[in-house]
Amino acid sequence: MQTAQIAASWLQIVGIVGDARNDGLRNLPMPAVYVPHTFRMMEGMEILIRSQAQPLTMLHAVREQLRTINPDQQTNSGVNDLETQLTYEVEWQQEHIAAWIFGVIAWLALALAAVGYIASCPTQ
Repeated sequence: MQTAQIAASWLQIVGIVGDARNDGLRNLPMPAVYVPHTFRMMEGMEILIRSQAQPLTMLHAVREQLRTINPDQQTNSGVNDLETQLTYEVEWQQEHIAAWIFGVIAWLALALAAVGYIASCPTQ
């Protein structure tokens, strides 16, 4: 559904959110409108489930619940837990490497400062 079709439909505003960085930290936030998923179902949609149990142990139960809601709804076999899914994201990988490099530089700076402090202390 295009933006014009969404604007022509009757919708109730239920809230306003601040800027969301959904495209990594490098890119500026873009204006967005959040609509119910039932209003505009997109291909490749993902469902995230929070659980105390191991995520992949709940897969069968989640698929059964989806079948009770909509028997025609397809689910694919590409299922991951959230941690694995995030590590495949390019933005996460880039920011993870940058944070790791800054951490190494910080440790080097701390070591150099400690050596410099020890070297500047008068010996007795």
